[in-house]
Amino acid sequence: MSMSFFAIHDGIGRITQGSKIFAPDARYEQQLRDLGHSFVIDEKATLRSPEAWYVDRPDSADRTLAKRRDLSVIAMRNRIKAGGSDKAVLIGIPRNACVTITTGGLVVYEGKPGATELEIAIPVPCIYRIAVDLWPFKTHVTEIEAVA
Repeated sequence: MSMSFFAIHDGIGRITQGSKIFAPDARYEQQLRDLGHSFVIDEKATLRSPEAWYVDRPDSADRTLAKRRDLSVIAMRNRIKAGGSDKAVLIGIPRNACVTITTGGLVVYEGKPGATELEIAIPVPCIYRIAVDLWPFKTHVTEIEAVA
């Protein structure tokens, strides 16, 4: 008897559910098809985290599990002086990436800046959390602390 990993995914390859099934048979696969699910079967894989894995070529018969790569975003400094001309600089942001900046759970900025470099001045002492997201790469998260 064998075990197989079933990765149910959406149209762009995001894994929405993963299950390790002991000795699956054709009935289980048919149930997934009857429910309208797209899925990949891997007989060698253990459970895979959707944060680290995705389905490559989700609309193809050749779809496979693939590792999500890291973005090459670099924060030049993670600590700056608040309220002055001091700025944090992030480089290597893909032009079509979505950037979300939050502090204390509040969204300060969300959008696509369209530039590969981002300068951030912080007016008051706090910590900004910057998330750079571009599918299928892993979301890059950096925290910038502004001190008095």
